[in-house]
Amino acid sequence: MIFDLRYTPEQGRPSYDNDIVGIEYERDLAELAHDLRLRAEGGVAERFGHYLVCCLQINAWYPDLTQRLDGRVYSTEVWGGGKIRWENLRVGGDVRLELALTVGLSGVSRTIGRERQREIDNHGNAHILGYVAPELGLSLDSLPNLELVLRMPHRSGAGGTFGHMREGYNANVAGVRYSF
Repeated sequence: MIFDLRYTPEQGRPSYDNDIVGIEYERDLAELAHDLRLRAEGGVAERFGHYLVCCLQINAWYPDLTQRLDGRVYSTEVWGGGKIRWENLRVGGDVRLELALTVGLSGVSRTIGRERQREIDNHGNAHILGYVAPELGLSLDSLPNLELVLRMPHRSGAGGTFGHMREGYNANVAGVRYSF
C-alpha cells in the first residue's frame, strides 16, 4: 500500500513524485588528518517522472496545483561542491564505513514535482540552489575500490538566500562507487 500512488496517510494522495539517476566525480584535494579528506565533487543527474507540479499545499490560501502527466517530464541537474570525508571506520571484520558531507551549489534545467510546487507557493526561483548531501558508504577490505553508498542530496534555498526559496527538494539515493 505504501507504494500505491493514490495513498498518503495525511492527504490521500502521492507522498512522493519523481525519480533521479546520476553520476558524480570526486577528487582528493587534501588529507586533513589520518583518514579525513577534503575533496571536490561534481555531478550530473536526470530527474524524471510523471509530475510536473506535485503534492504540496502550504495552507488554504495557496492552491494545490498537482499536474500528473501521462508521459514523463525531465529535468537535468548539475552540482558541484566541496566534500569532507572520514573513511576507514571499522564496523567489524573486513567491513569499512565512511561518512561524508558535500556542500555546494546545484542548478537544474527546469523545476518539477514538489520543488515546482514550492517555487510557485513561494514566488521563488529554484533553478540554482544550495546543495547539501550527507552520505554513508560501506566497503569491504577484499574489494577496496567498490563501495555501496547511501546519500540524501538536498537542494536548499538556505532560508531564502537562494532564489527566494526556503528549500527545494530532497532525494534518497542508493548507489555504487568505484574508485580508480
